[in-house]
Amino acid sequence: MKILFIGGLQCGGAERQMTTLARELKQKGFDVHYLYSVESGTFFLSEIQKMDIACHCIKVPYIVAVLRLSIPFLYYSLVKIIKKEKFNVVISFLGMWNFINCMASKKLHGSFLAITGLRNNRADAMITMRHKFYIKYEKYASCKVSNSENAKQSFLKIYPEYEGKLITIYNMVNLPKIDSVYSIRKNNKVNIIVPASYRDVKNAKGLVEALRLMDKEQLERIKIDWYGTIDKISLNYYTELKELVIKYNLAETIVLNGATNDIANRVNESDVVALFSKSEGLPNAICEGMMLGKPIIMTRTSDYEIMVNDDNGILCDSYDSLSIKEALVRYGNMENSQLIAMGKASRKKAEILFSRENVIKQWIDLISK
Repeated sequence: MKILFIGGLQCGGAERQMTTLARELKQKGFDVHYLYSVESGTFFLSEIQKMDIACHCIKVPYIVAVLRLSIPFLYYSLVKIIKKEKFNVVISFLGMWNFINCMASKKLHGSFLAITGLRNNRADAMITMRHKFYIKYEKYASCKVSNSENAKQSFLKIYPEYEGKLITIYNMVNLPKIDSVYSIRKNNKVNIIVPASYRDVKNAKGLVEALRLMDKEQLERIKIDWYGTIDKISLNYYTELKELVIKYNLAETIVLNGATNDIANRVNESDVVALFSKSEGLPNAICEGMMLGKPIIMTRTSDYEIMVNDDNGILCDSYDSLSIKEALVRYGNMENSQLIAMGKASRKKAEILFSRENVIKQWIDLISK
C-alpha cells in the first residue's frame, strides 16, 4: 500500500505528529512518501529522510506566491504526483493541506483514500470565512481524524453533517532515546518547561502576568524554560514578550529559548511540564511529558479531564493570572516525594492513553478499509 503524507515540515505539533506517524507506518512495511512545500519549513526533513521515506519537495515560484496563487499551484502539483505514483492513501492534518487533499479527491473521483485531520478545537477558528470554504470540500474526504474528543465535539457542534466521517485517534507518544540524566529540583528550584510556540494562543504573556503576582520568595523557588520557534510569524510576539520579562525583572525566573530538536531530553531534565494555552487540540508537550513521568500544569483545554487530575497535575485557567500563579506557587512549595508520586501517576496514565501499539493499530485499521 502506498501512502502519501502532505503538509509542512516546520517545527510544530501537527508536523511532529505527521512525521512520527509516517515513520511508524514505514517501519510497519508500508510504502510511505512525504510531499512538502519548502516555503513551509524543513525542520523535520532530516528525521524522515533517515527512515528512507521518499520526499517530494514543491517549490512555489516567487511570482506565483506574489500573485497569491500558491494554493492552486500546490493543488495541481499534488494531482500530478498522485496520478504518477498512484497512491492508495493521502493523509493531511492542517487546513490548507486538508483543502488541497479534498480537492484532489474530488478531481480524481475518490481514486484514493483521502484522510484529513482536525487539530484545533477553537470555535472562532472553525467559523472564519476561509475555514467555512475549506470545510465544504471535506465531503470529498473519506474520513476526518481528530486527536481529541474535545476537538471532535467542538467541530460537530458547528458542522453536524460530518458526524459520520469524524473519528478520534489520540497522538502516539514515541519518545526518542533519552541521554539526559534527571536530577530532581536542580539548583534547588522546581524546573518547569513549556514547549510551545510564541503565539497569543499559547498565552506566554498570561504566564508573565501571573509571575508578576508572585513575591520574591515564591519566584526564587521556580525556574521556567520556554522553548519555541522564533521566526517571521512569531517574532513580534516574542519581542514584546521579551520586553515584558525585562520590564518586570523576571529574567532570572523565565528564559525564552528558541526551538530545539532535542526537546525530549530537555523535558526529561525538568521537574514539571506546563502549557498555559487558551486553546489546544491535543497538546503533544503534555502527552510526552506524561510519558516521561512528569507532573503537569495544564489549562482547562482539550481533553484535560482525561489527561490531568489531582494525582498527576494541577489545572489552571488561561484567562486568570491568579489561577496560573496559584498553580506555580503550589509546585514551588511541594516536597520532592510529591513531585515523584505525581510523575509516576502521569506515566501510568500515558501508557494507557498514548501507547504506540494502540495508536498504530487504529491507524492501520483505518487505512486498510
